[in-house]
Amino acid sequence: METAKRSIDTCMVCEEKTNKGIYIFQHFLCTTCEQRMVVTDTDDEEYQYFIEKLRKINRVSC
Repeated sequence: METAKRSIDTCMVCEEKTNKGIYIFQHFLCTTCEQRMVVTDTDDEEYQYFIEKLRKINRVSC
């Protein structure tokens, strides 16, 4: 995991533009989505949404 750059980038999950977040294998994840993922229970419907969005990393990084 790389530290966030100061430039504005688009979040791979919510697709909002912001300069606060982290990079995971060249994919930007905003701080808001990161925090939502951390507190989302695996039984929550939103958990599956996050899984689908994170699969982008595997498709592009391989």
